[in-house]
Amino acid sequence: MENGAVIKRSGLRTSVQLKFTATLLLLIVILIAIVNTYPVIAGRNLVFRSKESSLGGQASVVSSTLSALETMTQESVSQVMELLDITALSRVIVTDDSGRILYDTSTANPSVGSYALFSEINRALDGSVVFYSKYSAAAFMSRCAMPVGSHGGITGAVYLYEYDEEAAVLLTGLQSNLRNVSLVIAAMAVVMVLFSTRALTKRLTQLVSAIRIVSEGEYDYRLDLGGNDELSELGDEFNGLTQRLQSTEELRRRFVSDASHELKTPLASIRLLAESIVQTENMEPALMREFANDI
Repeated sequence: MENGAVIKRSGLRTSVQLKFTATLLLLIVILIAIVNTYPVIAGRNLVFRSKESSLGGQASVVSSTLSALETMTQESVSQVMELLDITALSRVIVTDDSGRILYDTSTANPSVGSYALFSEINRALDGSVVFYSKYSAAAFMSRCAMPVGSHGGITGAVYLYEYDEEAAVLLTGLQSNLRNVSLVIAAMAVVMVLFSTRALTKRLTQLVSAIRIVSEGEYDYRLDLGGNDELSELGDEFNGLTQRLQSTEELRRRFVSDASHELKTPLASIRLLAESIVQTENMEPALMREFANDI
């Protein structure tokens, strides 16, 4: 029965250690996940806003310049576009009000003379300003389309496309650095958690062992947990309890000793009277009363 109780307490002690360690490790994992996710998301959104502002500004400049043309033709649009600084953009398309491409910087697949099939251009011809950006590990791919207005009407549309690898490389590098730092922090945190849980459960084990010793009757046992925290305060309370138990046990033993001593003489007298009565035939009542009064 006693061995069974010890096994049960040992299992409880292991369970507490595992729960404490698992809770701390879970908190560390959550914090590391936040550290690895939030800066990347915030950086990506910052780039998105920067791209929207940059492409929107460039599209606005192109649209304003083209709006000064009397007619939108391939020659007039090309002349105007040569005056603008658009070399940083991956592709620039200008269409007339019907969606026919008048200017295209693409060298791989120029589409001058054909009709643009981009949804962004169709929306721009309807009077909307469109921006769209997508991020992958390779690059930021951003698109912006804006209508060209002249004399209160829409005479065409401007489409800008940017393929930015540098910003993606910077963001990927940031993510990689955060991951490496997080791995180092996680390793250090695991070591600290294991050390702290081991120290905590060691003091709890000392307390359980002390309770077991006192429960076996060794009331003079005292516990020294060390430190200056709640567990050390619990150890002081335990020592105070064992002190009171020891004092109570000493009082009990003294009471039993004194009671047995006080009862010893009357019992001996009663025994003597009983033996005298048995041995003496026809004892006089007065003599019996005298023995009884002496008791």
